[in-house]
Amino acid sequence: MAGFYLRNFDELRQPWNDIYLRSQGGLLFSSPDWAEAWWKQFSQGSTLFAGAVEENGVVIGIAPLRLQDGILHFIGTNNLFDFQDFVIEKGREEVFYRTLLQHLSEIKAAALDLSPLLPGSSAYRLLVPLARELGLDVTCSPDEVTVSLDLPDDLPSYLALLSGKQ
Repeated sequence: MAGFYLRNFDELRQPWNDIYLRSQGGLLFSSPDWAEAWWKQFSQGSTLFAGAVEENGVVIGIAPLRLQDGILHFIGTNNLFDFQDFVIEKGREEVFYRTLLQHLSEIKAAALDLSPLLPGSSAYRLLVPLARELGLDVTCSPDEVTVSLDLPDDLPSYLALLSGKQ
């Protein structure tokens, strides 16, 4: 059985960091350190709504959220963060989203604004259909287009990509 539990940064730090290191491929803006640093400096007017989804006593995902003006947002803003996402153990996404949405339905959350959501996020293909099953009106759409490039792991491989003029 899975459940969603609100937690503070101290309680979330270790499981968040463990899952982050295994699942995010280094997406800086989804790290617990980055979220906590933002929270300490810019959280005025927001209430921390960060929590963990636990299944059989084991944390399988983190929802790094804040509540502002009745709307749930990721911790941070799209003015400073390129992309954000939920931090979820691979293969546990459906359980995570279903549990999170069930909790939001129970507390009658007004809205969930997921910008700037990472373009390849499982939320696009899983969260919206699950929300509809629960009768929640949740949409996820890209906020703006950001160009990105996967770079090679070493300098010689990178240099091999460049033309003589570059």
